[in-house]
Amino acid sequence: MQRLPVARLRSGMVVARPIVGSSGQMLLSTGTVLNETYIHRLKEKGIPSIYIQEQAPELTVQVDDVISDKSRLRANVAVRDLMKDVKTELAVARRGFVTLNDVQVRKSVNSLVDELLTNRDIAVNLADIRSLDNYTFGHSVQVGVLAILTGITMGYDHLRLRDLGIGAILHDIGITRVPEAIATKTGALTPEEMAEMQKHCEYGFDILRYQPNLSILSAHVAYQHHERHNGEGYPRGLKGDEIQEYARIVAIAEQYDSLISDRPWRAAHLPHEAVEIIAGGGDYYFDYRVVKPFLENVAVYPVGTLVELNDGTRGVVTQVQKGLTLRPSIRLLRYEDGTAIKPPIEVRLLDHPTLLVSRVLTDPSDVLPAGQVAQGGGSS
Repeated sequence: MQRLPVARLRSGMVVARPIVGSSGQMLLSTGTVLNETYIHRLKEKGIPSIYIQEQAPELTVQVDDVISDKSRLRANVAVRDLMKDVKTELAVARRGFVTLNDVQVRKSVNSLVDELLTNRDIAVNLADIRSLDNYTFGHSVQVGVLAILTGITMGYDHLRLRDLGIGAILHDIGITRVPEAIATKTGALTPEEMAEMQKHCEYGFDILRYQPNLSILSAHVAYQHHERHNGEGYPRGLKGDEIQEYARIVAIAEQYDSLISDRPWRAAHLPHEAVEIIAGGGDYYFDYRVVKPFLENVAVYPVGTLVELNDGTRGVVTQVQKGLTLRPSIRLLRYEDGTAIKPPIEVRLLDHPTLLVSRVLTDPSDVLPAGQVAQGGGSS
């Protein structure tokens, strides 16, 4: 499958992953054949990009997600409903303190922990697709998934994974106290607006620390997830081990998901670009003791990525081994001169030390043999 901006969609392309609206409703299901009406609706709903199926059989690969679409949707709805309830109650509460009805969120986190423990050998290959008005909720759930996976790699037990997951999935709950005009602004914030936006960490801590069913460590995730290893973060300018470990994990997960997500002011970074940014921040912005286990769970070149190797051959990534994501398996389709490799060759880079991915390609016509045109996944 291929992720395409909505602006590049064309009639006849086939939806590869379900598209869900901000209220949890199914907009388009897997297998839907796009037409101009569907494409127009996606634009109206603020969906920046979607996954489509590759029609060329050579490019068709099976991509497994670390959690099911059903689990992701359930968690997304639980976070959305909780944050909306908090916002409503804060409008009438004194001193900004509310009692959370967090039952569904806690159930969702427990389910995520169980599912991720079952799928612990699968690397993260897929980005979550979300509408612009659903960004905060989808972002919160994906940060929870990434944080829990990191905790599993670090050897956390079920209790610590649950507390980490709760803190991760509710890390942005303080945004409910930020004025709507600031929280939803798509342009640059003024210095005064930025100062108010940064208060969401303190607001989140104040909301979570008084909840009887939540660990104080989960509350500290909301407080400290924008602190940085070198002390340049906020709100307190903590550094190194002064930052609680759960918050150090969530800081990386939050940054990574932000990078690979479409935002009103920029298109999403490709996964290998986001990985490079995170890895480059190790022991500067982020604790490298956490960066390393985090990156073991994230595919640098996800399944379905079109690549060129250092010998000039081109193909599609077909498998990623968790912990060794720089060395995926690739279905080679085209020689350097553009002629077809017949039949296609499956290569494990782990078995070929001299072969490396030299660059990522985005147009199927760059991978398919000369003269062969992709049906539905090609360039516009």
